[in-house]
Amino acid sequence: MTRLTFVNLPVRDIGATHAFWASLGFSFNPEFSDEQALCMIVSDAAFVMLLEESFFRSFLPEGAPSTAAAGSEVITAVTVGSRQEADTLAETAAAAGGRAIATMDESGMYSRTVADLDDHLWEFIHMDMGGANA
Repeated sequence: MTRLTFVNLPVRDIGATHAFWASLGFSFNPEFSDEQALCMIVSDAAFVMLLEESFFRSFLPEGAPSTAAAGSEVITAVTVGSRQEADTLAETAAAAGGRAIATMDESGMYSRTVADLDDHLWEFIHMDMGGANA
């Protein structure tokens, strides 16, 4: 059995969130998307549920914080095919209203960290396995 992974994150504006991630080339599963939720496809087995804040809170225990501004709850890493793709995604994210946060280049791994419109942290990572032993 293939296990599927769903990361659930709160967002302030479904429309703006859709436009942001679509500008980075991500697509969405319409079967699991509506005015309260977007199901962003990362791969055949990985998805991100971007949930309008009040809908997201309906899944939490009462009183639990539900925004990234309250603290970094997770850093979601997505592999990419090249360093250039990581750079392009980071630059596109910044142009679409996000923020480029950091660049890491060591031991065959190159990543660009960005914050999306809701301050969720994302890493676009290229792993050069041939350079991992350098």
